[in-house]
Amino acid sequence: MRLIATATALVVAGGVISSDRDAALASADAVLPAAPAALAGVYRTEVLGSRGRFDGELYPGPDSTRWYAIRSSCSAAGCTADGTPVDDPGRRAATGGGSAFHLSFERGHWIGEPVADVAPCLADPGRDVALSVGWRLTPRPDGTLIGTRTLTESTGGAAGVCAGSGGVYEVPVELTPVPSAGPIT
Repeated sequence: MRLIATATALVVAGGVISSDRDAALASADAVLPAAPAALAGVYRTEVLGSRGRFDGELYPGPDSTRWYAIRSSCSAAGCTADGTPVDDPGRRAATGGGSAFHLSFERGHWIGEPVADVAPCLADPGRDVALSVGWRLTPRPDGTLIGTRTLTESTGGAAGVCAGSGGVYEVPVELTPVPSAGPIT
């Protein structure tokens, strides 16, 4: 009799565990984002250097505004987007200059593949430092994107400020579609 009670308890407990696991999996699937809204057009990009952080410490720089022509596409393999700098919001075609970027949509965010670049050293603007630039952008219901632009110094083995020590500068960014610019061509 005791064996039957133990077996019954295990079956009931197994059913509860199974139900809890199934509910947790269903809940996890429910929070996974669907395909993102298409990105197609010119985006005003506010680079909020005044809120920048270098290796986690506040290190304000100048705020700036840039414009990017961005176009996304989705397939069975996932969604990607490409951004190219443009001169101003009225430009419909990419004009080159600046750093282009490539994004992949992953778990609700547009994640940029790091791109090699060179920029003035924050502590010594007369010196350039090799770095990689990455993006992490979260779409909002109103069509804007918010996130972070991350600049990571390429390591060069030297010591000191901007000597290529692998330091990380994170800058908040806000991208807003420019409706009057129309789609890119």
